[in-house]
Amino acid sequence: MTRSVSDAALMQNIMSGPHLDDICTVRDKVVLPEVADDIKGWRVAYSMDLGFYSVDPEVRRNTLAALEVFKSLSCTVEEVNVGWNWGVNNAWMTYWTVLYAGLLGDRLPRWRYEMTEALVRMIESGAAVTADRFYRINLVRGEMYKTLGPILESHQVLICPTTALPSVKHDYDPTDANFTIDGEKVPASIGWYMTMPFNLVSQCPVMAVPTGFASSGIPTGMQIVGKTFDDASVFRAAYAYEKARPWRKRRPEI
Repeated sequence: MTRSVSDAALMQNIMSGPHLDDICTVRDKVVLPEVADDIKGWRVAYSMDLGFYSVDPEVRRNTLAALEVFKSLSCTVEEVNVGWNWGVNNAWMTYWTVLYAGLLGDRLPRWRYEMTEALVRMIESGAAVTADRFYRINLVRGEMYKTLGPILESHQVLICPTTALPSVKHDYDPTDANFTIDGEKVPASIGWYMTMPFNLVSQCPVMAVPTGFASSGIPTGMQIVGKTFDDASVFRAAYAYEKARPWRKRRPEI
């Protein structure tokens, strides 16, 4: 979305704050600084798989290299067990399809044959979700935070990959039963983008920053996850990482 952490802070400072049209906006506006102090002495947690993802070796390699940067900044870096499972992503997909049904369901009769098949399936799937199943998503969110919350209380931030693969082909089939990562079969539709759990636990701010390149020349990234509503710490960690390993002028070698 932006080329630097300071530009991201500028964008968020303009966009964030209370809004009369949105009851969910936070009342007190958080103003992020465009520069930040160092993070010496911070405790940084990391999870390579969040408990259930298969991760591509190149993504793993670049994430570990990024963690070495935090060590060089005098942070304590510790591996943690988030302990989540595929139920997390299934809950998000249920939530996602219901959103599509709510926003676009009334347009299906007129536009069905001008929509993609995947979009039609999502709308129809969301329309079939019962109220009790939809409410149980909140229970999943609560269970997720039982393990994530204590980790974030004892660490300033949590690090994990942004996606489990550097990329997929533009025409890949999300229904492919033989989709694999590092030799393991995973769901093609939800098995490779690791942002999904944090879309469900949406009160935790997350920033994605570059970690390097795969052999294909495609960039890889990591997520910096903070305590609920603690955007400032996420930006501070990202500032420190960017200063130690600036990425704006980096290009793939191929």
